[in-house]
Amino acid sequence: MLDFFHLFKDGKRYHRIMEGFQRIFAATIFSGCNHQPEGKLVLDWARFHFFDRFQLWFHKDQAASLSAPSDENDVVLSEPFYEEIFLTTPAGAW
Repeated sequence: MLDFFHLFKDGKRYHRIMEGFQRIFAATIFSGCNHQPEGKLVLDWARFHFFDRFQLWFHKDQAASLSAPSDENDVVLSEPFYEEIFLTTPAGAW
């Protein structure tokens, strides 16, 4: 995972990325607005999350974290997040 993001393989970055994934998984984005066209109140709200599921393998001791885990990581993006990233991003941007 650290190689994918071009990060140094040290304990500080290892722990930061592990904690970051935990925070992102738990995050839900709420957005909305209140309109009052023609004197009527309209609430237009949406809820959005990044992942439906992920399974990430981490080593408990820092020395072992420098080698790749033998188990596969599995990340399942939510359908709206997948569409936003891969279907609306111009080709070649990744």
